[in-house]
Amino acid sequence: MKRLFEIVASYGHALSALLSLIPIFVIGMATDISERWSVGSDQNRVWGADLASAATITPTHMFHRITGTTQIDNINLPAAGFSGMLILSFAGAVLVANGGNVDIAFTSAANEFAMLIWNPARAKWSGGLINAIT
Repeated sequence: MKRLFEIVASYGHALSALLSLIPIFVIGMATDISERWSVGSDQNRVWGADLASAATITPTHMFHRITGTTQIDNINLPAAGFSGMLILSFAGAVLVANGGNVDIAFTSAANEFAMLIWNPARAKWSGGLINAIT
């Protein structure tokens, strides 16, 4: 943890530093989809389009900004056989409930991030809020 804080202090980009320490595993995805989950490419395709909050959302990239205030109950997998990480940035307060395929419920605030990891053995997204920017 001390090393993480040193990196953040040196570069000032908490999210980038965090991601550089986390290995990303993509299993069973087609080439074009897996490229969307690779960090840093010439096209830098890791940010997907904004997703409106809804009972079920479907990410297509590693990062998405969530707009709206509708409760999220389920997060579809981006592809069959997916096993990996998803980062959501919230434009406002959204309840991510644990009644569907999300393991731990949380409520976001504007400009907060959540890091979720798909666990195929449990068929659940696990994780939660990773920062608060006010």
